[in-house]
Amino acid sequence: MSFLSKKIYRFLFSALSGVLMFISFPFTGSLTFLVFVSWVPILLIENSILNYKKSKNLFIYSYLTFLIYNTGTTWWIWNADEGGMLFAVLLNSLIMAMFFQVFHVIKKRINLNFSLLFLLTTWITFEFLHYSWELSWPWLNLGNTFSITPKIIQWYEYTGVLGGSTWILIINYLIFKLVITTDYQKVFKSKLTLIIVSLILLPISFSLYRYYDYKEVFDPVKLVVIQPNINPYTEKFSSDVSLQVQKMLDLLSNKVNRDTELLIAPETAISSSVWENNFSQTTLYFEIKNSLIKIYNIPFLTGAST
Repeated sequence: MSFLSKKIYRFLFSALSGVLMFISFPFTGSLTFLVFVSWVPILLIENSILNYKKSKNLFIYSYLTFLIYNTGTTWWIWNADEGGMLFAVLLNSLIMAMFFQVFHVIKKRINLNFSLLFLLTTWITFEFLHYSWELSWPWLNLGNTFSITPKIIQWYEYTGVLGGSTWILIINYLIFKLVITTDYQKVFKSKLTLIIVSLILLPISFSLYRYYDYKEVFDPVKLVVIQPNINPYTEKFSSDVSLQVQKMLDLLSNKVNRDTELLIAPETAISSSVWENNFSQTTLYFEIKNSLIKIYNIPFLTGAST
């Protein structure tokens, strides 16, 4: 696409990719199926830069794309911590752009025929690593886009969310190939279109079959779930953690009995940033363990800031 030789169009396409990414994401647009074309504009830019522009230019455009994506999906962190939101958005956008740049460099130096493989390898590596380090932020992994449409992703049972990310990238790449294919290659375009439609419909069809064919096995569990009324923006991380834990235990005491099999508290019920390898030695641990949990001998499932 010759018009992408102009800087203004590359910036517009970069912004378009970022917008498509975040409006397809749950609750920041929820236009889920747009995710299948959200990478096409940035892939077109990458392709246009491949041969006649400096590779460092791509980093600017991809950073803009991922900056829009991160800002559009995680702006709400500002309500809790302005600095934390800026750090999360700027850093995660930077990491995403770096991995996209790695894909471009590998593609430029090895073999264009394997560019899809390079894209999948670099991006899925990024998403996998994002689960495992101290700055982990896997919430924006591409496969999570379908979290509000569970009926069509029952096959995640076998692949996990990374399978969904792979699916999205493959469809985007094939649509990108369809766009850059000339009209003189009509047979190829027809075959490619058929492949794209099949790759979208077959997993969805299988998932719908799995979803509606499933027979629920009735095996009830008696549990107590609590949600303390603590303002997450003004109280949660500034007031006394022991008082919050006591409030949680008081709520449990009103509901628990000898028949209860499990107690469940929220993801940040313990918000004191405890060390995981030393949690059993903390005061909070003993406060919880010596409460009604000890009396009734019930497992307690809770989240914590660690």
